[in-house]
Amino acid sequence: MTNTIGNRISQSRKEKGITQEEMAERLGVTPQAVSKWENDISYPDILLLPKIAEILDVSVDVLLSGEAKKETRILPKEQRKNIDDMMFKIYVNSAEGDKVRVNLPMALVKVGLEMGLKMPQVSGNKVIIPPIIYS
Repeated sequence: MTNTIGNRISQSRKEKGITQEEMAERLGVTPQAVSKWENDISYPDILLLPKIAEILDVSVDVLLSGEAKKETRILPKEQRKNIDDMMFKIYVNSAEGDKVRVNLPMALVKVGLEMGLKMPQVSGNKVIIPPIIYS
């Protein structure tokens, strides 16, 4: 038995004690649709995935891949890296095929922000760099 999205939906649904009919009713689809998903004949609409995950009490990541993604957590202050030891990495790929990679020490970025420099804003595929105002 392969680990497909259909198998994951079926297994999770059965673990929750929910019938295909109940699942279909809660999602506003037919029981045949749920059956097709579980038999890998078709897939649920992408807009239904969050609702399916909620009903089955799993994450969308678990539905799609079978694995929960690592959670983001905030470390206690004593376990955090020193910001002065970090790099701010910038990757730019232009429409013309140019590739630019810039690594700035975070200490330099921090000094710039303290001096009042503003971070560039991205609008669509254009970067808007605010003017530098010295006081």
